[in-house]
Parts: sequence; structure tokens; C-alpha cells
Amino acid sequence: MRPLLDRLFAAASRTAPLHRVIAVAMLLLLPAIFTGYLLDDNLQRLMALRTPTQLGLERAPWDLFTFFANNPEQNRRYVEVLGAGPWWAEPTLHLSFGRPLSSLLAWFDYAVAGWGPVMSHLHSLAWFAGCIAAAALLYRRLFGATAAAMLALWCFALDDAHAMPVTWLANRNALVSALFGILAFAALVKHTRPEADGGGITPRGWALALLGFAVGLTGGEVALAFAAYFVAWVWFAAGGSLRTRLTGVALWVAAVIAWRLIYNAAGFGTAGTGLYIDPGHDPLLFAGALLSHPPVLLLGQLLPLPAELWLFAPPAITLTWSALGWLAFALLALPVWRAVRGDRIALALLVGALLATVPMAAGIPHDRMLLVPGIGFFGLLARIATRPGASPRLMRYLVVVHLILAAAALPLRAASQRTISAHIDAARDTLPAAATQPGHLLVTLHAIDMFQASYIIAWRVAESLPAPERTILAGIGLRPVTVTRRDDHTLLLQQEGGYMSQRFDWLARHPSHRFTLGETHKLPGGTLTVETLTADARPDRLALRLDLPIDDPRHHFVWAGLNGFVSVAPPTAGSPIVIDLLP
Repeated sequence: MRPLLDRLFAAASRTAPLHRVIAVAMLLLLPAIFTGYLLDDNLQRLMALRTPTQLGLERAPWDLFTFFANNPEQNRRYVEVLGAGPWWAEPTLHLSFGRPLSSLLAWFDYAVAGWGPVMSHLHSLAWFAGCIAAAALLYRRLFGATAAAMLALWCFALDDAHAMPVTWLANRNALVSALFGILAFAALVKHTRPEADGGGITPRGWALALLGFAVGLTGGEVALAFAAYFVAWVWFAAGGSLRTRLTGVALWVAAVIAWRLIYNAAGFGTAGTGLYIDPGHDPLLFAGALLSHPPVLLLGQLLPLPAELWLFAPPAITLTWSALGWLAFALLALPVWRAVRGDRIALALLVGALLATVPMAAGIPHDRMLLVPGIGFFGLLARIATRPGASPRLMRYLVVVHLILAAAALPLRAASQRTISAHIDAARDTLPAAATQPGHLLVTLHAIDMFQASYIIAWRVAESLPAPERTILAGIGLRPVTVTRRDDHTLLLQQEGGYMSQRFDWLARHPSHRFTLGETHKLPGGTLTVETLTADARPDRLALRLDLPIDDPRHHFVWAGLNGFVSVAPPTAGSPIVIDLLP
């Protein structure tokens, strides 16, 4: 086995034409072109085509990443008039991301070229091919035409953590911003003066790097992570006087601040959500995320362990997971320091890769966030592994984990991305036809998540299918719910262990916005009251009172599981029903 691994390591380290690396990566990612539209893709299609709906999703071509505008009145209408927003959503919910270049690219796909999903996915693959080519340029400038450059490139190209940015069209923004960020880093490296000439960056280098960084930021916030590499390179690798290095660091800090001011002035940002943290609005919450999120990403980079599983783990597991990440960091700190000591390039890559996880802490840990940290991580490991006398264990680790296992997992993970939207597509296709009649009301007693039922109007319209005028979503979660009839107008719903027990349930509400006993929410065709709370102030029992009698034929009661909507007769007096989405 060892001779085979050694031969694989030697083959990966041998100089190969760039087109061969790209061809292998594209071949492994071919399943991506058959995944169709996922999650936000359907919303962006409606936005780009300016399809008229009661949701009012028409957007400018450069603004397709505004999902909830900073508009409390519009949010109220989503919930109270249409039922297209969950009742627990904060009135100030704001999910708007400034990604004009990526938005224009999506608009081109849908509104200009009129492409279907296959061509749009090929478009995304082209951007990833560009990222691979840019990484090849960067590694060659860092290491020359060496085994380290080739090995780092293979590891980056085959990393299975890249499956979602390549496969999910709405996540193409990560590829767009990463491409220009990598080119900016390469420009900084190329235009670094030799130490004999005093070190530092030439004016041309600064101009090209700042330009690449600015264009990357128009692609998406992912480009922010490259500021970590720029600072690390200026401080550790570029040389020059202390004043020169301090000036360089200050320049990148100023660039980030300028971006943030423009971002805010344009109305972009997030608020009222438990899954995205805006460091400018919630600095203390972001500080807490810095303790828990980066170590999960570190383990996701080191091991074939998808970081996104952290999202669905119980609190005890998530705490342990983060603690294990810090433990791994502590155990590796000394040997890694010994390996990079005296090597300014390796040190810059190490510090850059670590600091690149800082802006990623604003979101829930996910392997798709490893695109930028992976640039430095693979460059660092390849540089160390190809030194004379390098540890054979490190070589075997790279071959087994980041070449063999990663290459095997890449097509599987690309193909599996379709499952993240399968339950929503199933709901779209199983909606009772009668629920789309004028004046009728779709009442979803329970669903897996808010997308499955709240977005049913958008999902149906996107496929040119009739959609319900009004909907009610009573609750979400994976645990069983007992539904009881109190009177002719009122249903009581109680979920085992209480509602909002999963981290993902808090997308539309910040956990610090506590529920209160007796709070009432106006919904289309009824009202919902939180009658009892759990010990940690989550909803326990809900009372859904409909304006018309429960048995009115214009009401259509359903629950939504993995296979879509299932029609259900409301309970009779004294005979409750139990809804179990995962029997």
C-alpha cells in the first residue's frame, strides 16, 4: 500500500499541463449539471424575469440577492396577508447581500440568454475552472514550477468542499469573488520587491491587488477573506521596514472599512436572523461566533468531515465539536510552527488561512466556506510535504485525505446537493389542486422547514403552476406534533420538546428576540397565539384560530414531509391527531 501511495504522491507532484487538472476536476463535477434549480435559484429566476406575483419579487438586475428588504411593512404583508413569511419572523428581518456582479451574471443566465439549468450549471463550472487557473498562477508565483505548486493545485482542484459553490447556482457568487481574490493575491506576490531591493510592494502591485479585491467584492462577501492573505503577505513575506509594513496593513484595513461604508449606504446587510451575523450590528454575538465557528471549519479542512453537519447537531454536540477543533489547533500549533519557522512564504500562508476563517464566522459553519481558507491551507501543506526529509506521514495524509478521498467524494457531493431542495420540490408538485382556487386557504399544520410551506407560492409560480392565494404555516421542525380541536374555529398544536429546537429554524428570527406568553400574530384567514412556552422561552403550545369554521370547504389542511404535502382531515372533538414527519 505504501509504494502505491508514494507513486500517487509523486504523480500529483509532477508538473502537468493546467488543462489536465481542469479536465479532471470538470469530469468529477459533471453530476452538478443535472441538479436543476436549488433553494434560492427559483426566487432569483422570478426576480430576474420580473415575473409579476403577489410577492412583489421584482428586482433590479444587480440586486437579485435581496431576499428580505429592510422593509417592515412588506414583511408584515408577507406574513399577515399572504402567509408567504413565517409568523415568527421579526418585522425587521433583513437579508440583503451586496453582490452586483454575481447578480448580473444570474440575470444574464435567466433574462438575457434564457438558459435552462444545464447551461447555467456549465456557466458555474466555467467560473470554477477559472478559479483553478488562477490558483495555478498563484502557486507558481509562490513556489515556482515545483512539486509544491503542482501538489497544492491538485488538492485545491479536487477538494470536495467546493461541491456546493459549484453546484448551487445562487452560490456562484463565491466562485466569482474567489477568482478575483486569487488574482489579486497573485498580483501582490508578483510585484513584491526582492529583499535586496528593500522589499515591499511596488505601486503597480498595490494598484492591481486593490483592483482585484474591489472587483471580487462586487462578486460577494467571500472576497473579504482575501484581506487576511494580503495582510499576512505584507507583514510576513513582503519585507521592507516596519513603517512600510504598517502602512500596508493600514491600507487593507482602510479598504475593508471603505467597502463596509459603501455596503451600508447601499442598503445591504442582515438583521433579525439567527443564521447570519452582521459584525457591525452585533459585535458581541460575532465575538461569540469566533469562539465556536472557526474551529469547526478547521476540522472540516483537516478531515473528511462536512462542517455543515454542525448545523443539525444538538447543542451538546456542537460545543464538543468546537472544543475538538480548538484541541486540534493546540496539538498542531507547535509542529506547524516548527515547520514554518524561517519560511516567510509558509508563514504568510498559515496566518492568512487562519485569519481567512474570521469573516466566515459570520455564517453557520459549512464546507462551502472553505474555498478561500483552502488556498493557503493546501499551499502550506504542499510546501512542507515536498521539502527534503519531509515526514512520510504528511505525504500519506495528503494523498489519502486530499487526493483519493476528496476525488472520490467530489462527484458524490455534487450529485447529493439536489437533496437539499428535494423536499421543497416535492411540496411544489404535491400541492392539492383545490388549494389554488380563489378564496381558498392552504393551512400547513406542520412542515420540515419554512421554505417548504412559506415559499410554496414562489416555487409554483417559478414553474408556471397555479399557486394558492393565501397560506398559513403553523410550525416547523422534525419532531412529532399533536393537533387537537378546541372548538369549531380553534386548533391546538404542540410539538414534542417545543418548537424552534433546531438551529436552522432561527433563519427568520434572532434567538435573542424572545417569545412571550400570549403573543398573538395575525395571519391570512386567522390568528395564532403562543399559549405556553418551554423552559427556555420557545413556543410549546400554539392556538390557531381560523376566521371561518375549521370544517369550511375552503380550508385545505396539509402537512409537509420529505415526499411533499399530505392532505389531512382536521381532528374531531376529543380525537387528536399526531403528525410525525419522520416515522
